[in-house]
Amino acid sequence: MLLGTTSTAFGQGVIYVTPSAPIGFGAGAEYSYNIDLNNDGITDFILFGNVMSVFLIPESGNAVVTGGGFYGGQGVTALNKGDTVSASLDLPYQWYAGDNGLNPIFGSQAVFDGELLADGDFIGKEDAFIGLMFQINGETHYGWMEIYNPFFDILPVVNGQIVQWAYESSPDMPITIFPVPEPTTISMVGMGLVTIILTHKSRKRE
Repeated sequence: MLLGTTSTAFGQGVIYVTPSAPIGFGAGAEYSYNIDLNNDGITDFILFGNVMSVFLIPESGNAVVTGGGFYGGQGVTALNKGDTVSASLDLPYQWYAGDNGLNPIFGSQAVFDGELLADGDFIGKEDAFIGLMFQINGETHYGWMEIYNPFFDILPVVNGQIVQWAYESSPDMPITIFPVPEPTTISMVGMGLVTIILTHKSRKRE
């Protein structure tokens, strides 16, 4: 399934993309979504889930940030707001493209002796990010993807929603993770600024 998106330029050289609906994922069923980051008709990553695991599979020339010892180096790493995504990464982080047929994995879960057991770097985190490297016309671009987990404090399960992503429009340029606020948040901030301005003007008239 190829997903619909809307794109917005925000800041110098950064393109923000919001899916037409959040892309939900979780272990427990088999599904596959083709993700086209820059809306050029080319699939950049495939979000794939099965009964036990969820994977983010890079297409040719693309990669995600994974952690050194996590799932033997193939586990997708949960990055934070303010982190920088670039060609060089501090250890134990690394760029991973799915070497030897082992795809980057969000996590796995299973029930043993009646107990639900799950493992993955995004479990228990309400909001986290994935570092991305992908190709546009043969040139390397860097970006990030925001993962929201509505069940982060309820169940230790491999679950979440892709709610937005962003990428640098210039090749080989690092990008800092800085998500765009929800429209309601932007409106509230705007109303707050208007209130401050009006209050300031009324005080000047006194």
